[in-house]
Amino acid sequence: MSKLRRQLRNLGRPASGGFGFQRSRSNEPALQLLVAAEVGSGPEATAAIAAGAHVLVASAAAIADAVTVAGDRAVGVWLEAAAADAIAAATEAGADFVILDDGRTPAVALLRPHDDSRAPLGRVLILGDDRSEDRLRSASGLGADAVLVDGVDADLSVRDQLALRRISELTGAPLVIPTAVAPSAEALRTWRDAGAPIVLVPGDPATVRATVEAAEQVPAPRRTRDDRQALVPSLAPHVHDDDDDDDF
Repeated sequence: MSKLRRQLRNLGRPASGGFGFQRSRSNEPALQLLVAAEVGSGPEATAAIAAGAHVLVASAAAIADAVTVAGDRAVGVWLEAAAADAIAAATEAGADFVILDDGRTPAVALLRPHDDSRAPLGRVLILGDDRSEDRLRSASGLGADAVLVDGVDADLSVRDQLALRRISELTGAPLVIPTAVAPSAEALRTWRDAGAPIVLVPGDPATVRATVEAAEQVPAPRRTRDDRQALVPSLAPHVHDDDDDDDF
């Protein structure tokens, strides 16, 4: 199981000090979302991690610097056209997951044998504009840790929220929503309730801190009195409990 998937699996569980944002008191509310910050250097990664975020680097060259300060936080890299040599370089540098475009990534790049001495390299799929049922169902075959969905507004209508939930359900993966500004706790809550427990923000310290603070205000999913989910339910991340058979 990749580190990113483990982080997702632990959302909503009591803080242990080892996953997600570092907590100083075990009686604090369980985390409901992950915040990831786009960074370009080791110092930027250090600042983002200190603020409570996971990190996403723009190139394989910056992975090693981020990994040295990441601790239990996940470190990802944008690859998009993820050639086999790029995946190998990211793995050797210590990346925990890659963001890729399945239309530009050679199938052979996903055939790397798994090294039992390290966690599998996670996969985050860039969905793109085609969100037809056929596309979403076919994307589920990748077994991605998450699916990145661009162009999501902070002020969702119920219909928008249900459309996002449909993406999560048909792909079988939680969603990542990128945003250029720090979202409010209310926006994060509506995204989480649509199946998006990960938000991706720019790596400047002010935006990262504001987003982490907003994420800490998001309450646990609300249940009805008979313990069924509400009309627009909060989706738990689609995380397998086994140890994965990823080929990365």
